[in-house]
Amino acid sequence: MRGRLAPPSPKNLPLRHAQYDRARDPDFCLAISKAIVDGKLRNSRALAYRIRRSRPQVATDWLACIERAIEAVACACDMDTLRGVEGSAAKAYFAVFREALRPEMTFEKRTRRPPRDPANALLSLGYTLLTQNLITACEVVGLDPYDGFFHADKYGRPALALDLVEEFRGPVVDSVVQLVINKRVVGPDDFETRPATEDSRPATGGPRPATGGPRLPTEGGTYLSDRGLRKFLEQYTHRLNTEIVHPYYDRRLTYQRVFEVQARLLAKTIQGELDKYRPFRVR
Repeated sequence: MRGRLAPPSPKNLPLRHAQYDRARDPDFCLAISKAIVDGKLRNSRALAYRIRRSRPQVATDWLACIERAIEAVACACDMDTLRGVEGSAAKAYFAVFREALRPEMTFEKRTRRPPRDPANALLSLGYTLLTQNLITACEVVGLDPYDGFFHADKYGRPALALDLVEEFRGPVVDSVVQLVINKRVVGPDDFETRPATEDSRPATGGPRPATGGPRLPTEGGTYLSDRGLRKFLEQYTHRLNTEIVHPYYDRRLTYQRVFEVQARLLAKTIQGELDKYRPFRVR
């Protein structure tokens, strides 16, 4: 071997050893997971009430469901119960969120693998990008992004990064999706629908396999065109560079920086330097 293109592995082995030990502790996993879900639901509630102020037609029952879920998080005694609470709140939240979008670009329900409509295509792409951002944040801090507490471990799944993604779905991705749809940054012409018989290609709308190459089956779905992708990435990057006041440090930081800050707070909790994990919450 003459060299390597991969970056060096993180050197903070004590942190990773502590992370692996904590991941085998059911009580610690539940405590961290409850904090993460609480942060996610409170951020979802904030966006839902913001939507309600401009969309009076939003059913109060959905908002009440989110409120009940927040109360239920503290009482969850196991991971299955907690995941059930999070799932019911997510259903209610998306029922509110779809009311915030232009009628011709809204959706009936959350669909993925593949996304069935433009709104779901934007959400799926945004969550994929956000996951990559949180993988990077974990690696910068020295955490293993694949060993999580809330999301079940599975080969190839960055479970810890997905844990941290939860508190940023609404403030980052959902806000960008709402903006690009309602401000007409993207429109129906920026998407393409592929039937199940077409060759598969990346969800971002990349090139098809070269002629004569392997032909892979796909379920079809709706995806951004290259032009639409460029416009979405511009707005997503702008969001990452937006400064907000961090609720724990009371300082103005970009979302990109907040990702790393939250990973460091989690690392301190894993190592016992903090008594509990404090999720990111919008003000």
